Amino acid sequence: MANQGFVRDLNLSEVRDGAKLLQNLAGSTVNDDLLLFAGLSQRKSELFWDSLTNSASIEQSGASLQNAIQFQWDTNYTYTDDDYVDVVPINLLQDISTTYVGFAPAAPVLINSAGPEILYDRGENYTEGNYPSVALTGGNGSGARANIIVDFAGQVSSVEIIDDGLDAYQTTGVGYERGDILEAPSLPGGSGFAIRVNANPWKVALIGNYAWSTNQIVTNKLRVQINNTSNNLNGTYDVDQVGGNNTFAAPQSSTLRAYDVNRKLYSQKKISDNIDLYNVSGNGTLSQWDADVLNIFYNNPNGLTPDPKNDVNYWITYVNSTPPPAGSSRNTGQRVYFYLTGLDDSVFDIDGTGTKDELDYDLLTEYIQSNGNLYTRLTANAVLGASETNAGSLEHSISISVRVEKNPNYTVPENLDRVSKKPYFIIYKNVPQTDNYDNIFDNFSSYGTLQTCTTTVSGYLQTSIGQVKVANGITYRIASKNAIGNSYFVNIVSSGSGFEIGSTIGNNPPLTIINSKSVFDTTSEYGVFDSNGSNKFFLRTNARSSNDSLKTVVLFSENFTLPSYLTNEYSNVPTTTLLPDIVFVRDDALTLSNIQNLEPPQIQDRGNDIYSSNLGGFSYNIRDYSDELSTISSNVDESIYLRSTKYRIDRALYYQREISINGLITSYDPDGLNQTETDILLDNSPGIYISNSLSQITNTLAADFAQKTRSFSSDYNPWSADTDNEQLLTESLNVTINDLVWTNEISLDIGTYQGVSRYKNGNTALGETLDANFNSSLLTQGKSFKLKIEINGEEYYLIMRKP
Repeated sequence: MANQGFVRDLNLSEVRDGAKLLQNLAGSTVNDDLLLFAGLSQRKSELFWDSLTNSASIEQSGASLQNAIQFQWDTNYTYTDDDYVDVVPINLLQDISTTYVGFAPAAPVLINSAGPEILYDRGENYTEGNYPSVALTGGNGSGARANIIVDFAGQVSSVEIIDDGLDAYQTTGVGYERGDILEAPSLPGGSGFAIRVNANPWKVALIGNYAWSTNQIVTNKLRVQINNTSNNLNGTYDVDQVGGNNTFAAPQSSTLRAYDVNRKLYSQKKISDNIDLYNVSGNGTLSQWDADVLNIFYNNPNGLTPDPKNDVNYWITYVNSTPPPAGSSRNTGQRVYFYLTGLDDSVFDIDGTGTKDELDYDLLTEYIQSNGNLYTRLTANAVLGASETNAGSLEHSISISVRVEKNPNYTVPENLDRVSKKPYFIIYKNVPQTDNYDNIFDNFSSYGTLQTCTTTVSGYLQTSIGQVKVANGITYRIASKNAIGNSYFVNIVSSGSGFEIGSTIGNNPPLTIINSKSVFDTTSEYGVFDSNGSNKFFLRTNARSSNDSLKTVVLFSENFTLPSYLTNEYSNVPTTTLLPDIVFVRDDALTLSNIQNLEPPQIQDRGNDIYSSNLGGFSYNIRDYSDELSTISSNVDESIYLRSTKYRIDRALYYQREISINGLITSYDPDGLNQTETDILLDNSPGIYISNSLSQITNTLAADFAQKTRSFSSDYNPWSADTDNEQLLTESLNVTINDLVWTNEISLDIGTYQGVSRYKNGNTALGETLDANFNSSLLTQGKSFKLKIEINGEEYYLIMRKP
């Protein structure tokens, strides 16, 4: 798989002080490529975390020797230490469907000029009567029809948008957008009648990657932000309420709580992606026999002694008495035992909670009995057609619907795992007390609390960093300690919201809490830390500080006690199982401070030992960044000159700067064409040549022309016609064939080419004329003809097409 790390988006309008170096050396527009920018650029890129695919664990950072959260991807990415990132909880978009609902089949008859979605102007002087199925025109859609009633005063008194009945979800009239105005030109007699689309008439159903709890957002006003889809859809939208309550399409197993749903989704993906691992029998089909064997091996549910995990004889007896299914390749007790002992313990942690227990066995059994469906998301089409339910009666939701202004014209890519810039949405809830909108997927406050404590000198001395303790039912870990004068401090990471400030915990040593803050939040910028440059990294705080002592690795609490509204089955869970989908937004700005990253590393290995090739040690193959940028800048400047001046053919060019010359100037007119002012104005004037001191400009040898540069010429077409020999000639050794132009009207007749015919009718006769070739029957059918010509011994081809 190609690298799908941070996706870089460049907005050229944000680049400052480096415009002269923004060039595309291929000659296209600046927007197409960026080879170099010098100065400051504000750039952002994204790295996506799929909570059901990637993993995280509490690991000891090799660079800090502290237990911190390590983010791990299932594929390679590119990032380095000290990359600056913002962390945003999101919900990756799995499915989307849209329908036009502005003219809904069940919409009431419009009997006045005001409505929530559609209103109309009554008009005047129309002929009284009932007018069925009147065609409506205007707007961005098509096909709308209406039953219209005109009253005795000549005004429209009733409008009913009618349904053609052809499709359960499709109405008469599709494609209309907010702000459209529809008219009825066939309505007799009057003028002024118009129907106005007054609200967002498209309904969009979004299916998320994981579920969220709804009973905490029953009445909050909600907004949905949609990103990385289409220009018509990207944006932020208000969610409609019904009777002051939020409503959602009832999901499958709506009584399941959010954490339990996500545990099933995770398990479903883990099993389906690793069927071969769980298929102990080796017959290619996952069966209950496999689940039972795994449960006995990992959990020893019958309390056998010795433990079956270490007893090959038990498995010999078991397989003899309970043989595997037919076609199994592991059909002896020894083969089963050796296979099981080769599996990592994490295999049977089906739900990712860090333990191997009966719940994992139950999930594997349920997966087998339900043919791989632990939890099935409804399709977006089904959500559009389903009635919505009050959030207060649901334990979770995994989809949300919003109204948008126009047809989104977007479909989620089929191979979503390979899409580098993944579509996602965020739901924000309004907090009445502050009138702010909070991200409902942001559960980072649950990941632990960093608390500073005071203690005595004896307590300070007997405190060991890394110890895990429990006080008042709350687990905490000693993170670090420090002394300032006669004051002694201990920093701890406690689960959840931690201990109250001012409280004293423990007695060995006693610690008094003096402050606390969340270990992780969305308002802080973090720095990538202790990265392996491939698929793992930690984060640390104060990313941009020049004082390394202020940068602390982000420490997570190992466990969290889940509230009852999130789960039925678990209480105390590993904090890492709470991670939602996340997008890491990296700051890719080029600044004077981070340009030092271009400096080559110190080379410890000079190539004198067996760990290096004969070419030397590790290097970026650049001298230093100042020299490198100077060289690249020079190359870019030369490219600008070549494209904008030397090879410019669309207009006459004048050099307006003062020219300073250090040395001699020699002017040479080999053909005597510059004798008079009139001669100089002719098209065949050779102009002026600039050469180096070693070149003899009077020398007609072709080899010497390599040291001459033709410049300041009014004749910028280097080609001339040799009519006697029917050839095109040039004396320039530095031309590109795509600059071939004629300054006068010409007729092209190269004559007779004495080679094999180039047209594709199978005729291999020699000596066809250009006219005969060009007018072949195949060419009259729109075929192209490739004409071979020879210029100074080099073969070129002209591509022609019969008009």
